[in-house]
Amino acid sequence: MANRRKRETSLQNLVTDFEMMKTNGTVTFNEERSYHDLIEFFQTETQYQKAIEVVDYALTQFQFRSDFYFIKSKILFEQRCYQESLDFIEMAENISPYEVDIQLFKSKVLTIVGMSDQALKIITSLEKTASPQDLAEVYISESYIHESSHDFDQMFQSLKKSLLIDASNSIALERIWQSVELSKNFEECIFLHKLIIDEYPYNSPAWFNLGHAYSSVGEYQFAIDALEYSFIINPEFEDGYLDCADLCFQLKKYDQAKSIYSEAVDKFGKDPDTLLNLAQCQFKLNDIKSAKSSLIHALSLDPYYDEAQYLIANCYLLEENIAPAIKALKKAIYLDDSREEYYHSLARCYVHLADFDKAKRNYFKAAVRGTEQSLYWEEYIAFLIKLQEFEPAMKVVAEAEKFTYSDKLMYCKSAISFRLLDYNNGLDYLEEAITENAENLKFFYDLVPELRDDQDIQAAIRYFLG
Repeated sequence: MANRRKRETSLQNLVTDFEMMKTNGTVTFNEERSYHDLIEFFQTETQYQKAIEVVDYALTQFQFRSDFYFIKSKILFEQRCYQESLDFIEMAENISPYEVDIQLFKSKVLTIVGMSDQALKIITSLEKTASPQDLAEVYISESYIHESSHDFDQMFQSLKKSLLIDASNSIALERIWQSVELSKNFEECIFLHKLIIDEYPYNSPAWFNLGHAYSSVGEYQFAIDALEYSFIINPEFEDGYLDCADLCFQLKKYDQAKSIYSEAVDKFGKDPDTLLNLAQCQFKLNDIKSAKSSLIHALSLDPYYDEAQYLIANCYLLEENIAPAIKALKKAIYLDDSREEYYHSLARCYVHLADFDKAKRNYFKAAVRGTEQSLYWEEYIAFLIKLQEFEPAMKVVAEAEKFTYSDKLMYCKSAISFRLLDYNNGLDYLEEAITENAENLKFFYDLVPELRDDQDIQAAIRYFLG
């Protein structure tokens, strides 16, 4: 601690000396280290122009040192001044033509400015001369070139070669999964990572990649196991916890997901997103009290979290505690008025209160915001049928059919037709709906329960069922 304070004081004195020297018109330091420290300080403070200014002073004093040209090239690259960056990396190259880092960075800049062929020539040359340790980095650089050409399979192959040399290279491990997602090379990814793990079983990122690869080919239990290993090996690996829990949730393994999210909250602190995910598990497990507690914590950290307001409203709705549900949903809609599910839940609240006008307005808003999702149209139309607003309901069906299709919409058309005593169309729509999905007949009977006892309709249904 004392050493760190001493270092900070020394650095601050160095910055003060630099500013005084500038004022006096002459900047000179006896040691190169002083320039390096100043450059690093200004970069950390995101004062890039000052960092370049220090580099320029260094170059007037140490004009034959390649590292200052290299540093300036990298700063310019970060500022997206690519042509200037290329100019300075070539100056560095003129002084140190065999420096591998300089050559690799030059290939990166050439790739960015669209000179991939020249960049590849540098890499090909380095592959013949680089040491095994440098070769892993050479192949990573090669992967950037293939990525820029959208040759994602070759990108994968370059990263594979890098990892077969250095299986612990964090950049290669991160980038190879990007290449797999783009190339869909899941099977080879699994084979490679199993090779790596066989030799280095405590390679947490390799287990993480393996988990995602297994998930992509539908081997979900293997995926969960691999993702679990990623954070068991490295208990500080937050992405391992969260991705494993997410997968468990998607597979409806709510108990397991809840356990992992809880562990993540305990280990990494209360984060609104993780608390929301935990609450979703608790909600699915019908532990409404715990779900509300998690959501209250999430909202205390982020009062503008519309998704948390929505879920807590659904908790209240499930308890038939309608007033706080409406209040939470109105807050959610105020924060994001584009989410159809918010209006849908609000409509359900007003149905509970028998406030049918407000329910109708919110069902309509849900449907027009989620036009391609038949669920919202179906529930809106079913609601109108129950209100005996048959003509408006048929108009809504016609509107819905412009955007989406479902057998339930056909059941709605049939139910409306029967309600309007249009039996021929009613039977035609009913036949089409049953042919599409006979299991949803229950939905039809909910709309027209009296037809359960209609012998002619029942005979027709038996015929349609074959």
